Amino acid sequence: MQGAATVLHHPLHPMLTVFPIAFFISSLAADAAYLAFRRAFWQKCALALIGFGILGGLAAVMTGLVEYWTAPMTADAFEKATDHLIANLVVVGLFTANFVLRWRRPGIWPAYALSLIGFLALIYSGWLGGELVFRHGVGVLAAGSALPAR
Repeated sequence: MQGAATVLHHPLHPMLTVFPIAFFISSLAADAAYLAFRRAFWQKCALALIGFGILGGLAAVMTGLVEYWTAPMTADAFEKATDHLIANLVVVGLFTANFVLRWRRPGIWPAYALSLIGFLALIYSGWLGGELVFRHGVGVLAAGSALPAR
């Protein structure tokens, strides 16, 4: 049940999602370090991590959209995929707003709140992605099936 966004029959979307996930979670760690040690380095680090997370998120969203439109899915899986898509757009939107806020006024508390809300939305989105793969088999070749010809 794979879509078209593959390289050598391996789906690109799950390969790319690890980057924004790692960057966004690491930005929370940088925030915690800033709040603990009050070093400007950690504010700059969090800003950079959020920026890289947004770029990675856009790449993951693009490949996810290809999978959304081309992977064969049941109606239930398509509904979950729609929720996953919306959740990811919310995550990227929250962290984009967060980036702009931090760029203009470093160290204000709403930025930390946006990071936490974005993190929670990221967890929800990841859960939905797991449901798509592990319950519905989206993006997974059936065991024993031959790889399609190139």
